[in-house]
Amino acid sequence: MNERLLIVERDDAVRIQARDALIASGYEVLDADVGRQGVYLAERRQPDAVLVGMDLPDIDGPRILRELRANPSTRDIPV
Repeated sequence: MNERLLIVERDDAVRIQARDALIASGYEVLDADVGRQGVYLAERRQPDAVLVGMDLPDIDGPRILRELRANPSTRDIPV
C-alpha cells in the first residue's frame, strides 16, 4: 500500500505541483486549500504525513499543528 500524504496549501499552483510530483513518486495524495478542511481530512483519513503551508485563509500552519497535536487520533502524524 502506498503512503498517504496530505497537503494543506492555499496557493493552487504550489499545491498542484507538489501533489503531482508526489503522485508521480508513488504516493497517495490528499489535498486541501484551507486549514479546517486539512484538519478534517487528517482526522478522517489518517495520512502518514502532513505538509502544511504557513499562510492559509482560515487558520495558519502553526494552529493546524497545535490542533493536530491536541487530538489523540492525529498527534503522532508527522507534520
